[in-house]
Amino acid sequence: MKPYQKYVATIVLLLLAIALAWYSFPSKSVPATITPVSEQGRTGPGDSLGISKTYSEVDDSAENPPPPDEPDEFATVIGKVVRADTDAPITNFRIVRLDRPPEGRAQWRGILGADGPNAGILGKVTIEWKEIDSLEGRFELNDIPGDKPFSLAVKADLFEATHISVPAIAPAASRDNIVISLEPVTGFQGHVRNMSGQPISGVAIRLGETNSGRMIARTDREGYFRAVEVDETDLTIFVHHAEYLPSVLVISLRPRELVDVQILLNSGGNIVGSVRLGKLPMPNAHIALSDPRQIIKAVRTDSQGMYRISGILPGELEMSVRNPENDDDSRRVLTRQVVVEEGLETRADFDFAGSLSSIGGLIIVGDHPAAAGLVRVEHFSDSGDSSTVARVQSDGTYHIESVPNGRIRMKVMAEGADGLQRGRQLEIDIADGEEYRQNITFNGNGIIEYTVTNFPPGMNASVMLLAGKATFDVNNRNQRTALQERMVLSTVLTDNGNFSLNDIEPGAYTLIVFPASENPAQVFDKDIKIYPLVVENNIPSTVSIEY
Repeated sequence: MKPYQKYVATIVLLLLAIALAWYSFPSKSVPATITPVSEQGRTGPGDSLGISKTYSEVDDSAENPPPPDEPDEFATVIGKVVRADTDAPITNFRIVRLDRPPEGRAQWRGILGADGPNAGILGKVTIEWKEIDSLEGRFELNDIPGDKPFSLAVKADLFEATHISVPAIAPAASRDNIVISLEPVTGFQGHVRNMSGQPISGVAIRLGETNSGRMIARTDREGYFRAVEVDETDLTIFVHHAEYLPSVLVISLRPRELVDVQILLNSGGNIVGSVRLGKLPMPNAHIALSDPRQIIKAVRTDSQGMYRISGILPGELEMSVRNPENDDDSRRVLTRQVVVEEGLETRADFDFAGSLSSIGGLIIVGDHPAAAGLVRVEHFSDSGDSSTVARVQSDGTYHIESVPNGRIRMKVMAEGADGLQRGRQLEIDIADGEEYRQNITFNGNGIIEYTVTNFPPGMNASVMLLAGKATFDVNNRNQRTALQERMVLSTVLTDNGNFSLNDIEPGAYTLIVFPASENPAQVFDKDIKIYPLVVENNIPSTVSIEY
């Protein structure tokens, strides 16, 4: 054998010896799992150190058998949502499972508006609507508790929401024949714009012809609205926004259809201005805008004493401003007439100029103090026509503070012991800081005697005695105002008989009789009786009134 062959054989024998030695010794690998196999009784102090347990090594290749499969407690429901009128699929809708059907209309409304945890009318439950988008209108719910009946609620845009009851489904089973039909809504939708075509947000849509009707919709930021909670076929709606003239529309609805409505609002006219006390602004002053029948709009001044009234019907109107710092009976009011034009802005400033002037006195009717009455002081200026009202006290006295300087007009209405109201008008010049005293006496010796025949039963009529000669057109606002200003005496007529008006000063008068009505527009010229007459001292003037 050659030397190198001996060398190779030696190396091979050495490797075989190392291999045999490796497999003959115990394994030193770390066990994958340590499992306690026994626990001996205590034999000495060492047990208290927890050394009484012995462990065995677990082979890495040992397999733990998996736990047995638990039965599935949930069922599956598969179905589709379709239109009730055509059976066509509804491709976008929301669906939710309910443990039980809704109890009553209020709870159903609460469920429809809910999303997430809710309390109150729904109880402490969670309503989580699932959004479905499917060209076939199909849905699949896998969280249905088995062996329990349940309900499914579905809602979709432009359709009436509905809910159905579903019998219990066995655990791990499925039901795939659920069909839910939704009725198209009945209602109307549209767009509200101004005359320039710009959308108007925040417009209130109300049922009826006034702003007091139930609001059924409000326009969004783009001027769009939709109203579907309506039960009538022909609707009258009131469209209102503070910056525009209101509009009244009649809409005819068709069952299961949305009627499109396009609404244009006219801006009307605007009034802007300020309210001051000298150089100081008057915040929170109450400003009312009215026509002859009612207050149209009311606003308050801001912290700088400024105000704005928008959406006003063109025409002549009256504005009144109350002094917010005067809350007693003699509080001062500024009034003025304004003319509003379409699309234009009218400026109206008011100034409660400070004044220390006052006026007071005693009112006598016949030989006794007036039992009651009102005294109205008016002042006219470029900054606003002011008016202040005070009541006549039980002793016949009156007193008014903060009277503007200069020429004022007094209108006095006093009631005597006979219950009749007497009126007088006079003008007075008051200096700055003056405490003016003005006594007024109604003690004429003239008498008007009138006889009423064929008076309709149940009818009431007003009897007014006006100073001077007058005609009366109830539809003319200026004449109605003049009638009040010229009234000397007034009473009410309720029956046939003989009557008299006493304590009248000599002069020319007009006696007017017209049916009493809450709405003056319901009184017509043919209903009015007018009697011109002259009153002299101690000589009765007679009038015969026949119906």
